[in-house]
Amino acid sequence: MGKNNLKKRKFIYLFLGVVGIAIILIIWKTISDGDQSTEITEEEMEEIQEEQEEIQASIDENFENDSTPTDQLKKYETMSENSILQEVHKMTHQKVLADKKWGTVEITKERVEKLYTVVKNRDDLEHDALLLDSLSPWVEGDFDNAVEVHNRIWTIQNGSVGKASRLLTPEEEQEYIKKNFD
Repeated sequence: MGKNNLKKRKFIYLFLGVVGIAIILIIWKTISDGDQSTEITEEEMEEIQEEQEEIQASIDENFENDSTPTDQLKKYETMSENSILQEVHKMTHQKVLADKKWGTVEITKERVEKLYTVVKNRDDLEHDALLLDSLSPWVEGDFDNAVEVHNRIWTIQNGSVGKASRLLTPEEEQEYIKKNFD
């Protein structure tokens, strides 16, 4: 009987050892396959960058070529400061990621230039420096400051929900434009 128990124990140990090795191999294979599947080749990275550049070029072209109805531009001349701040704030929604966005205004070169000119020529605005600093790069098509602009105006307007966290990717912006303006 003692020999039988010894054989059973050896068999159990051998069986558990094989099962353990099999489990370790399965885990190792899963991890190593996971690593390989998430690697992006240099060629794939270049394709992604090219796609983003094409999308950004399309967005830039729309900025340059889309027109804004004259009556919409004319209203900027008589807008209150709060309304101008709100208009710029709504424009930032096209460029930034935020949990909540209320309202949207499409960014066009005509609109940006008109707002910039109106703000520059007004002497009754408390936040004219903020607005000019915000819109000046926009006139040149540079919206890298959109998160800061959004959050500064959001703070002035006592925002509590919807703080911007980053710029949208070109794909995200293109989707936003399609959803809201096309």
